Amino acid sequence: MNIVLKFKKAIDKDIDSEAANTDYEGVWPSLEETQRMCAASNRASQAPQFAGTWVEFLAFQKRRTEDECSRIYTATPFLEAEHLQLLIDLENCSYFNFVPWVVTFGAGDGDLSFMAKQLHEYFERARRLHEYANRHLTLSGQWEPFPPR
Repeated sequence: MNIVLKFKKAIDKDIDSEAANTDYEGVWPSLEETQRMCAASNRASQAPQFAGTWVEFLAFQKRRTEDECSRIYTATPFLEAEHLQLLIDLENCSYFNFVPWVVTFGAGDGDLSFMAKQLHEYFERARRLHEYANRHLTLSGQWEPFPPR
């Protein structure tokens, strides 16, 4: 979800808000909205509130997600099968395989349009995991962040 929020925060700097049309309902963008946001983001420009480019930010978020999944996997014996499957689906999305390729071959100039489909697939899988967590892992029915480590 942090990636979506970064795209939204970038409206004033790296994203042309008219081109991106980021005034959508809810937290999770549609494929068309993801395509507009990616088209409006220069991959070599600095990501908002991050000391690096958009490509470096996406690689950082990928590592962060993998680290969090690894933490959750330590409780595998106690996880419901559906929860475990959602984590596996998230880690097996094409976005996770695509980011290292983009980092290896460099960002170059241009926008992020070439990875909109993979990014949207990641958003959809993250949304399903988020919804599962809201239904089964909270007392209030809403996401409750962990306290800082």
